[in-house]
Amino acid sequence: MRWHLRTVAEIIRKIGSGAVSAACGRVLGSSDGCIVDSYVSVIEKAMRGNGLRKCEVAEMTGSEAIYALCQGEFTREGAARVAGFLGLSTNALCGLGEKRWFPPLPSVKGLRAVSTKAYGLVQNTWIAWSPDTATAVVFDPPADCSQIARFLEAHRLRLSHAFITHSHPDDCFGLDELRRLGAEAFCAGHAPLPGAELLTAGQSFRAGGLTVHARSTPGHTEDCVSYVIAGLATPVAIVGDSILAGSMGCAMYSYGAALKTVRTEILTLPESTVICPRHGPMSTVGAEKSGNPFFAT
Repeated sequence: MRWHLRTVAEIIRKIGSGAVSAACGRVLGSSDGCIVDSYVSVIEKAMRGNGLRKCEVAEMTGSEAIYALCQGEFTREGAARVAGFLGLSTNALCGLGEKRWFPPLPSVKGLRAVSTKAYGLVQNTWIAWSPDTATAVVFDPPADCSQIARFLEAHRLRLSHAFITHSHPDDCFGLDELRRLGAEAFCAGHAPLPGAELLTAGQSFRAGGLTVHARSTPGHTEDCVSYVIAGLATPVAIVGDSILAGSMGCAMYSYGAALKTVRTEILTLPESTVICPRHGPMSTVGAEKSGNPFFAT
């Protein structure tokens, strides 16, 4: 039986999102398929979300398997001991631990990731555009938007909108630059960011042949928003840190809310929907429903 002992209402201290392989320095969503979180990071996030320490997991499961797992010594038997207790899928956790699960890395015409580094993490800024109208939108601009400006110019694209998935500084550094390039900027939260307008959950935006629909997905932060794009060859969801390939972002606001809103607002989309996270490679709804330890059944 899968269950959570304790769901914390808030995690008030910032937590890193796990070790990032140096391979992630390349353009993400490409064939390298670098996954941000190891199975160890997944277990540690689940423990933090449930408000548990390793000693408590060992005591309550009657096994010291948690210690070996967190030291990188993976066994199926150990995973089976702790996964269900932490609310994780045993099969999906084994897929990560045995390095036999990888995201599908879909390719979508009219979608590109630009990778930059901030605070030691490789971050994705997503550009989507309508091939028919040459109108582009950008999500979570970096501090230096020169790569984005060059890409727009090289492909003769007109920038219409900039969207923020959540209001951490590194996710909205480049708003002013994008506004100078002609973008209307939008964010969620209780107060607008400088130069951006507040949006509401359920609001939709037209950008040439694209429609961008905002969905509230709090958990990583209180103001997290995911954006579902229609008008490309397949639906696309820009999800920020709400869900990563094979993992999820740190639940700084609420672990319970993070799990719930990903399940209800993202994983209810068609299984072919391409998931574009802030960190790591692309995936699909179908792949995450079967291979993500937090959400697989």
